[in-house]
Amino acid sequence: MTLDTPRLILRQWQPTDLDRYVKLFADREVARYIFRGQPVRREQVSEMSGNYLRQWRDLGLGRPAALAG
Repeated sequence: MTLDTPRLILRQWQPTDLDRYVKLFADREVARYIFRGQPVRREQVSEMSGNYLRQWRDLGLGRPAALAG
């Protein structure tokens, strides 16, 4: 399932999303609003990514990847 607007795309999580989210979650400005203000390491993002991929595979739904439209 994909939700596509002029400014935002929400879609199923994919393995190729990992590097994009590693960079995003390592940013201190982003971390101010999530993860209790602490940047997240690649290992943690990789674990989250694996969980999201399993949810989509096993349940047919899960947390979407958010991309700029």
